[in-house]
Amino acid sequence: MAYRPLPDPVIVVPSGIGAELMRRWMITQGVEAFISRAPAESRAEAWRVFDAIRAAASQGAQAWLAPAERDEPTEVTMLTANEAGVMLGCSGRRVRQLLDERRIDGTKLHGRWMVPQNAVEDFQNSREAA
Repeated sequence: MAYRPLPDPVIVVPSGIGAELMRRWMITQGVEAFISRAPAESRAEAWRVFDAIRAAASQGAQAWLAPAERDEPTEVTMLTANEAGVMLGCSGRRVRQLLDERRIDGTKLHGRWMVPQNAVEDFQNSREAA
């Protein structure tokens, strides 16, 4: 039976320090060279798994650092399009147009636009400077 990768597989990796330990083990075992020699049909999936572990490990490495060396997450206040419109003095519909035009950064969450407050403030400052 030939190996066939699943379309867009879900990759489950350990988080935090566990991923960092796995990444270090993979480096010492020469996993990158092994993946490079793997059959072409399984190589893409293997690289996706390797990249997922490496991404999780970068977060885990933070736990090993002294508190002063860690990248502390910054708190971001997210606004709805209507709330952003109140800040900008326009409608929520206009904010959604600006989001569609990529003039303001934002993301859709469950079908609703969410806008970081600092993106609204940056847009407001750029309008005032113009």
